[in-house]
Amino acid sequence: MSRANRRRLEFATGFLFLSLLLLMGGCNLYAPYSAHYARLAPRRLVVLCPPGRQNLACVREILDFKRSQGFEPEILVIDKAQDLPDLPLRLKSISEANPGPIYALILATAEEIPMGYWMIEGLDEAICSDLPYFLGQVVSQDKAIPDELWQLAVDDDFPWLIGRIPFSDEETLEIVFRSTMHYCSRPRSSKPSALLGAGRFAFWGDSSFVMSRARNALRGRGWHTTFIGQDPPCEERFQREDIMVTNSFGKRFPVEISFPRRWQNESPDLVYLISHGSFWGMDPYIDVNQLAAFDQHFGETVRPEHPAILVTTGCGAGNPNSLILKELFRRGWICGFLGSTENNGPWPLAPAISAEINLARFLGNGSSVSAAVQGLKECFWDHSRWSPTYWFLPFARRIARTNILSYVYYGDPTLRLRT
Repeated sequence: MSRANRRRLEFATGFLFLSLLLLMGGCNLYAPYSAHYARLAPRRLVVLCPPGRQNLACVREILDFKRSQGFEPEILVIDKAQDLPDLPLRLKSISEANPGPIYALILATAEEIPMGYWMIEGLDEAICSDLPYFLGQVVSQDKAIPDELWQLAVDDDFPWLIGRIPFSDEETLEIVFRSTMHYCSRPRSSKPSALLGAGRFAFWGDSSFVMSRARNALRGRGWHTTFIGQDPPCEERFQREDIMVTNSFGKRFPVEISFPRRWQNESPDLVYLISHGSFWGMDPYIDVNQLAAFDQHFGETVRPEHPAILVTTGCGAGNPNSLILKELFRRGWICGFLGSTENNGPWPLAPAISAEINLARFLGNGSSVSAAVQGLKECFWDHSRWSPTYWFLPFARRIARTNILSYVYYGDPTLRLRT
């Protein structure tokens, strides 16, 4: 069999396999969750920060901006040494005093208000997450959190819509807040736009087929999309574009920059990547070396006209100390980021594939980004519990827990994509 025919057979087999999974997975189950979270419009905003952070000029400015939008910020100063043990009870008291959905913004690094690591019942490895603070019970990093407790975070009564800005230096915070205000004031006269990318994982065309469904969901809501993938059915195939740079030893070498160049030129509202992830970037689309090459090649810090919300399914890119995360925020490329702090995976398979598509539906329906994340997690969990693989494959149960607890949002939780 020729190489071309082998690829056609591989693609056809994968297409049929994924189609069957999506049919079995009940992709339309997202609708009631999407409708519910699109309607949420809480005014309360609890800001958690270490002592003194609330007095920075840039923090006062963003809080004034939130007030001008009709939100009601409430500062909760957290001293790591004294206040952390009782933080879940304080947050529970706040939520019970006035029941209903509440935005929470953690304005602190993962050292100032730690993200764990938390032991979870049924998992071999500890998880980096903010969710345990919001479960209403005192938790310890030395004792596994039981199923009945962490599952409160995917209950339909869970009130918290959470974001974190994991930086402490005033310069970076000022850039993040200005990017946020810029994003909120972007003109609504044009269509919202998304730049999409999908790599190759198990077989030819696997994630491209999934992303094509996400693209169709956004288009159905009036979005303009550009889908650059490694395989069909993308709109454009991934094509290398190299620039020459010089390293510290004086040696010149090429760096591939096609995707960040396209991002810079199109300046989309949303960048969504189904790709591998790491501390350094989202392979093969963008990494810290490409951003440094841009600076050297153009002689200045280059950025898109408008910041974007970046979403990725890749492993570990959401680590709070990730280099690519800090560089994209610091350079003004993004004002929000969705990703996993841990090594995640597409299990249970049908619910996970549906979640990758439903994520576009939630983000495109007018929900705030934090509400979209919460709705997606709830939908994924309810869907997973009905999946045969969840009950018959122990590793699928472990990965489902990891997916829910490790997927985080960095940015202003009240932020909404244009619709």
